[in-house]
Amino acid sequence: AAMMMAASILLGIEARLAKTDAMLLFMVVLCMGALARAYLPRHADEPDAHPAVPFAFWIALGIGVLLKGPLILMFIGLPIVTLVAIDRSTSWLKALRPLIGIPIFLLLVLPWFAAIVMRTGSTFFSDSIGGDMLSKVYSGQEGHGAPPCYFIVLFFFTFWPASLLAGMAVPGVWRDKWETPVKFLLAWLVPAWFVFELIITKLPHYVLPLYPAIAILLARAIET
Repeated sequence: AAMMMAASILLGIEARLAKTDAMLLFMVVLCMGALARAYLPRHADEPDAHPAVPFAFWIALGIGVLLKGPLILMFIGLPIVTLVAIDRSTSWLKALRPLIGIPIFLLLVLPWFAAIVMRTGSTFFSDSIGGDMLSKVYSGQEGHGAPPCYFIVLFFFTFWPASLLAGMAVPGVWRDKWETPVKFLLAWLVPAWFVFELIITKLPHYVLPLYPAIAILLARAIET
């Protein structure tokens, strides 16, 4: 899966342009790795998750907010909400130690937001959230509007060459969709992808943080 990501055209471009989107991908992978350690059952002979895992989750989440605003909260929040809704259980979230982690998260992000408010008042938030983020939902901002299924079509070019394997993986993923690891990966991938297909403004890198889930599903198909 890591080789597929490293070879993908989209990640290669984003990394060489040194954009925040490549760093956002890194933070999402850290968060989802920690979520996986909390959610997936471990074998009896497998050691417990390292105590630093919850801290890595909350620190990565905070850095993600500082990088791209609340976008990472969608990438991480939608899988959590989906898994909780399917399993009707929140017990696994205790492994993330939210009582300790949330204060760490707030300690990272609140000073920056406080500094912005002191400097610009509410202007920054009204412009960035209302003028920039929400306008992408219902209008093609800066001429980047596109219809639904745009990202599905583009995937075969942006995830090249591993996208050639996508058709091979689909039957197995559908068959095993309720197995815990596959369910976790689909919760990472499907809800956020659906949201991006619905919004009007579309740029290729929007779905980059979802590509690791696809890469792991493809690697699983090869392995099985």
